Amino acid sequence: MGRQHDGPAPEAGGLPVLGSVVDFRRDILDAMRLGWQAHGDLVRYRLGPVVVHGVSSPELAGDVLTDSATYGKLGPDNPLRLILGEGLLTSDDHESWMRNRRMMQPIYSKQALSGMFRAMVDSTVDQLAHMERLYASGAEVDVHGEMMRVTLDIVSRCMFSTDVTRTRDKLSPEAVDVAVNYAFDRLQNPFSPPTTWPTPATAVSTR
Repeated sequence: MGRQHDGPAPEAGGLPVLGSVVDFRRDILDAMRLGWQAHGDLVRYRLGPVVVHGVSSPELAGDVLTDSATYGKLGPDNPLRLILGEGLLTSDDHESWMRNRRMMQPIYSKQALSGMFRAMVDSTVDQLAHMERLYASGAEVDVHGEMMRVTLDIVSRCMFSTDVTRTRDKLSPEAVDVAVNYAFDRLQNPFSPPTTWPTPATAVSTR
C-alpha cells in the first residue's frame, strides 16, 4: 500500500542545480524505484530546471491519464513528440485533447476491441512460431529485439491492418529503438541542445 501525502509531493534527493539528472541518466528505473521506496507513490524529481513527477499507484496513474484539465503534459518541448507527434499522449491543450478523444471514441467499441484482441492473439501465435524456428538450435534469445518485434506487429495489425513483415523496412525494431532512445535521452537531459542543431544524435534520429 503506497503512502499518501498532503500538499506538494516529496522531492527525491539530488545534486545542487542538476537534481536527479545524473541518477536518471544512469538508470531511470532504479532512480524511480528508490524514490518510490523512500517517498511513496508520488515523488517529485528535479531535472535541472525541469520538474517531473513519478507516479506509482494505479489510482494516481488513472487520474493523471484521464484528467487532462488538471494534469498537463510537458508542452511544446516534450521530446516524446519527436516520435509520437501531436496526439492524445502528448497534447498539452485540454480542449484539443478532448476533441481528439471524442473523435477516437468509436474505435474502442466492443466490436472493435474484440477485433484487436484477435489480432493480438494471432500476432502472439506467429511470434512463438517465429521464435521456435529462429532459436531451434538453442541460440541465445534476444528478448529485447523479439519483444520489440511482437509489439510492432501488434501495433501494425491493430492500427494499419497489416502484419509487421510488410512494414519492417520502414518501421524496424532497430529504427524504433533509435527514435525511442533519442527521445528519452532528451527527456532525461534538460540541457540537450535544440533539435534544430545538427548534432550527431539528431542526424541519426532523423534518417
